[in-house]
Amino acid sequence: MMDEEEALQRIMVVREAFMVSPAGDSKPTLRNARFLNPIISSDAKSTDHHVSDSNSKALSSSFSAVPPVFEPKNWPMKIETLWWRSPPKKWVHWLDTLYPKYASMWKKVGILDALMSTKCNILKTNSSMELYVGVAEKWCPETNTFVFPWGEATITLEDVMVLGGYPVIGGPGFTARKDEEMKYIEEKLISGRKEAGRSKQNKASMSAWMGVFMDSGKEIEHEAFLAAWLSTFVFPNGDLIAKSVFPIAIQLARGVSIALAPAVLASIYRDLDLLKKAIVGVKENKVVEKDVKLQVTLRSPFHLVQVWVWERFKNLQPPQPKVIKSGEPIVTRWHEVKPAKLENVRAALNSSVDHFLWRPYARLASGKYKVFYPEHEKWIQLGKDSDSVKELEAYASCLRVSELVGFGSDSIVKQYLPNRVALQFGLDQDIPACVQRLDKSEAMAWENYCRPISERKLYFPSRLFEADVTSGYAEWWKNSVLCNFDPAIHIAQHKKRAGFSNIAALLNKAKRKTSDAEIPDVPPGFAPKNDRKEAEGNCDADVPAHKVLNAANSSEDCGATTRHPGKLISDEEGKNLSSSAASTADYGAAGEPLQQKEKVVIILDDDSESEPSMVAMEEDFSGENGTREQEMSSEKVNHSGNEGEGHGYSSDLHIMVQVEERIRRLENQLATVYKTRKIRHI
Repeated sequence: MMDEEEALQRIMVVREAFMVSPAGDSKPTLRNARFLNPIISSDAKSTDHHVSDSNSKALSSSFSAVPPVFEPKNWPMKIETLWWRSPPKKWVHWLDTLYPKYASMWKKVGILDALMSTKCNILKTNSSMELYVGVAEKWCPETNTFVFPWGEATITLEDVMVLGGYPVIGGPGFTARKDEEMKYIEEKLISGRKEAGRSKQNKASMSAWMGVFMDSGKEIEHEAFLAAWLSTFVFPNGDLIAKSVFPIAIQLARGVSIALAPAVLASIYRDLDLLKKAIVGVKENKVVEKDVKLQVTLRSPFHLVQVWVWERFKNLQPPQPKVIKSGEPIVTRWHEVKPAKLENVRAALNSSVDHFLWRPYARLASGKYKVFYPEHEKWIQLGKDSDSVKELEAYASCLRVSELVGFGSDSIVKQYLPNRVALQFGLDQDIPACVQRLDKSEAMAWENYCRPISERKLYFPSRLFEADVTSGYAEWWKNSVLCNFDPAIHIAQHKKRAGFSNIAALLNKAKRKTSDAEIPDVPPGFAPKNDRKEAEGNCDADVPAHKVLNAANSSEDCGATTRHPGKLISDEEGKNLSSSAASTADYGAAGEPLQQKEKVVIILDDDSESEPSMVAMEEDFSGENGTREQEMSSEKVNHSGNEGEGHGYSSDLHIMVQVEERIRRLENQLATVYKTRKIRHI
């Protein structure tokens, strides 16, 4: 019998359990189920469940850490991106010119799809920005997952590999051994960068770089091409060519594989952290200063987040994705496809339990990824004699908990927790356990990521298989996570699903325990049970806002946190301000005279390589935002019970009016979603 340590090293665990559908349309069924390690067995003793408590609090606090009304266009927040969306014609020409000579090399090192996808134009519109904010609201920095009313989901290594085309296995990107030839090539690239810096633009911009190397026939043109790709599309550096990518470009040109996927995913997690931090800042400050803007600069290939949403949320997809040809990157489906206009992204995400695709790539019955999605379940032997050895090892890396090492001066390490989203791999879900961090150094984290695979064979479920959750997981989700979810949304979803017509009864139910954020009979997405007992006691209080904002300073072993705390920088003083408390003073609102121009507070992480410009926003929020501030403040419903205790009948009535108004808005939004769904079915 294998010991406990060996069992934890295994990717999967198989045991018998009572399973229910994630959509709540089935009765518990006892069967053999396959889970991703590590989990807390739902039939274990109740004393073991405290292991997951810290993450439960973090998940539940995600619901209450956002502004009460979803209107990002009226929030004092600006989002900037450093990556190109529309590929320049010169870049496409350079790519097509080098393709015949180096395509086989690019395929060998695993970057062919990633390079070819740069020819795609993923449109960025106002709807895109609202989509970013909507999904970032659901982000939990402690677990690196999106928290929806119906469960957890996240961007995984599988998504970065399939959608982005980045290699999952290979050498580290944060360090490289340099021999004499590599040093010589790097000196040539540095010299070319100086030459580009002497252009009319007076900087080593992408256009100036192409002017130096494109179609030049120079011996290092291939390395220069890869350096341009890495600086612009993989680790965006604005319009500048970064010297830090030169060692990676040289190794790729030599045919050495580099694991770019974990570094890209770490950068996406970092940007989601920053965006969530800005959203929390908007909520905590209640938009009290019209001359203050929160600016977030996204430095990852963040368009993958948009494509990830489109691939998985049917109710958020553009109406007409393109049909891809054999051999084309999957992201080609969304080339120049205009995003759909949505009235309220938050409402659409909350009501998407029937629209979410857990395994969108399972439709891939051909191509290099077909081995991951077989027609029938199978076990595949891992070994030197296996076909597609690299692909199998890459997929195994997607399934196991690990540390993701970032790239460049960011020096970030993010925790990767696929055990929380096993349904995305066609596997069953039980209560996830916390995982101790191994992030004291980049070397330690990398050793954890590329540790040997303990399994001799790997299980692949049928691409048509629909995985389930344990009944214990459903109970845990209800009692430990949904505590702080908006009761108005609970009522609206319950009413829509059950067909209730008496809204007065529902409002009375909300009124009875408004201060306690009453847990509904069942969580959205799970079948109601008439014999379910009332949950006893109040759920854990909200995590204080300063802990959400300063999650990086947490010393707990559990949870996925970056090793460098965030900071706020004022454009007026240029000094670092602490983000440990989300007070008005942090954003320059207290003790300062009102300025004619709006100030920008840039939210970023430590050791940032880029230096964003302090651009004053021209939009004026003086009139509308003053009204919005009062509205947002008046609409806030107390969930924790720590404020407003002992309120009288007038306060009750005021809350009832607020809840009724919110339900009315939610019903209108849900009606639009369901109407669209019916039309599609017809």
